[in-house]
Amino acid sequence: MKHEEAIRVHSLCKILRKMDILQDVLSQTHKRSLDKYLELDREDDFDETAEAPEIRAQTHQKPEITSPNFCTVQ
Repeated sequence: MKHEEAIRVHSLCKILRKMDILQDVLSQTHKRSLDKYLELDREDDFDETAEAPEIRAQTHQKPEITSPNFCTVQ
């Protein structure tokens, strides 16, 4: 996750470590992202798939069969 990387970079930089508000914001957004991820990652989220209807091939064009003309050679 990018939040974890931002928290790691924040802890490495001296200037950023002086900004406690930034650390709080990063921690809160990371926690909120994890909560949203866990909310979406439910185990019982498996719905049965619907059966696809059988589709018959159909065309309105008739194929024209022509034999090759081997008499004309270029």
